[in-house]
Amino acid sequence: MSRALVLGGTGVIGRAVAGRLLADGWSVHVTGRDEARVPSELVAAGVRFGSVERDDEAGPGTRLRR
Repeated sequence: MSRALVLGGTGVIGRAVAGRLLADGWSVHVTGRDEARVPSELVAAGVRFGSVERDDEAGPGTRLRR
């Protein structure tokens, strides 16, 4: 299974990209600052969320490794 990381996945464009990838069978992680902004339909479809701040020097890679 292909995997994708969508930076800014709680925004309008990021949500659309994540939804399309999920529909095409991808495993999707999204980042954002507020997990409550992830649409329930994406959560139900299996998207994973990682909280990342813009000024976080560690970046998304250290938070989302699995």
